[in-house]
Amino acid sequence: MPPGCPGCPALDPSEPGEPADPPDGNDEPPGDGNDEPPGKPSAPEHTYVGMLVDGMKIMFRALGGEATETAKIDPSNSFER
Repeated sequence: MPPGCPGCPALDPSEPGEPADPPDGNDEPPGDGNDEPPGKPSAPEHTYVGMLVDGMKIMFRALGGEATETAKIDPSNSFER
C-alpha cells in the first residue's frame, strides 16, 4: 500500500481502468462545445470573461456543485470600464 494512504489500493498503470461514467449517464461532455462567447454580440456577457464564466458554470454543475457565486462576476467588456 502507498505510504500515507491506509486502506487505499495501489494503482497499477499497466492495467487499463474503466472510464468514469458521468452522473447523468450522458456520454457527451457538458456544454455545447462552442468556443464562442455566450449571448448575442451586443450582450454584456458576449466577452472572453463571459465565456470563462459560462465554462465555470458548466464545470461546477457537472461536478455536482452550485454556480450561484458566478453571478457576482461582471462579464462585460473590461476594456470599456
